[in-house]
Amino acid sequence: MCRGRRTAGRIRALPTVVPAGFDEINDQIDALPDPDLLCAEERAAAMRHTAQLRNRIEAYLTGLQVPPIPPGIPGSWAQAPPGPWSRSPPDPR
Repeated sequence: MCRGRRTAGRIRALPTVVPAGFDEINDQIDALPDPDLLCAEERAAAMRHTAQLRNRIEAYLTGLQVPPIPPGIPGSWAQAPPGPWSRSPPDPR
């Protein structure tokens, strides 16, 4: 069995207690109008708002995947020494 399938199997085996709010979001998505029934202006507005929501969801997903490392923990960015990337590039003049 490949590593990806093992990982996916472990993820499916995790408890499925969903935090409050997700069922309501799912219901609201189901209640959105059918795109085939929207005029051009409504489609444009729906695309803009959906893109904004997608950005917020992706930001939330990022927060779920990368837990913050508190300052003072060895190996955290908070203790990283400044390197060449922290200085401005030399002036070419």
